[in-house]
Amino acid sequence: MKKNAIIILILVGIFLAVSSCEKDISIDLPRPEDKLVVEGYIINGEFPYVFLTKNAGYFDMVDSASLITMMVFSDSVKITVSDGTNSTQLSPALLPLFPYLGYTCNDFKGEVGKTYRLDIEYDNRKYFAHTTIPTPIDIDSVWFSPFKNQDTLGLLNFSFFDPPETDNYYAIHTKVEGEQLGFYKPFMVPHIRDDMFDNGKEIFFLGLTKGDGTNSFFFEEQEDEEWVNSVVYGKNTIVNLRLSSLDAEHYQFWNSYYRHFITWGNPFTNPASIKSNIKGDPSLGIWGGYGTNIVRAHITDSAKVNILR
Repeated sequence: MKKNAIIILILVGIFLAVSSCEKDISIDLPRPEDKLVVEGYIINGEFPYVFLTKNAGYFDMVDSASLITMMVFSDSVKITVSDGTNSTQLSPALLPLFPYLGYTCNDFKGEVGKTYRLDIEYDNRKYFAHTTIPTPIDIDSVWFSPFKNQDTLGLLNFSFFDPPETDNYYAIHTKVEGEQLGFYKPFMVPHIRDDMFDNGKEIFFLGLTKGDGTNSFFFEEQEDEEWVNSVVYGKNTIVNLRLSSLDAEHYQFWNSYYRHFITWGNPFTNPASIKSNIKGDPSLGIWGGYGTNIVRAHITDSAKVNILR
């Protein structure tokens, strides 16, 4: 008993000594270098569009108010797109893709096989990038995989044949007719792949969810059933599948993006930096071309997929 009392007194003494040594420590974290963040695309048969934002600190709060302050949306920004022969200047516009406030035109569309230069003049600095629209590839087959415990819902799959002559890079985006305004990356799975291990073979994209068309910073509370319905496909739905060919730099940007996402916050791996193709310091981002083919797939009540023309 006496021994136990001595141990308790020692522990209390240690606790008091440690408590008396505690003090609040404030650390002034250095601000990151201000960078212009560029996200721009040009697609065959469509007008180019560009979004501009400013970067934020790692621990900065991101909400709707701070997001507005990060946007670069002004008539004073000069953005030009050129194919080496013709050029056009993009103007501020409201676009049907997040973050909505961007730049586009109505007199210049992308063409397969051409290389496009993007020039940006902002805050007395100049930035530029190049991208190419590669030859599109046709989707060969599409099918629906219903869930066993809920056969009215499921995932989409498709395949295509890779040309053996060149190294090829692909991306997939989807749009549900009557539900989504634009094409989006599938939710929770990478939307890109190359032909490193499948050169000249049939390539499969399996288990596709709906495109992630929401702002992931501001998810509203949803019931489990509502959340499931928002990310998987149902019968009697028409889905637009867009298969795109990318050039190597465009693919490397997205590949590094996913590596960064996977290693972010992992203490056992080195953080992966995102490979930007935007030239001009300080900047970060992508100017990417897409050579696209679109298939309209109708998931019927019998779970078959009919291709609509």
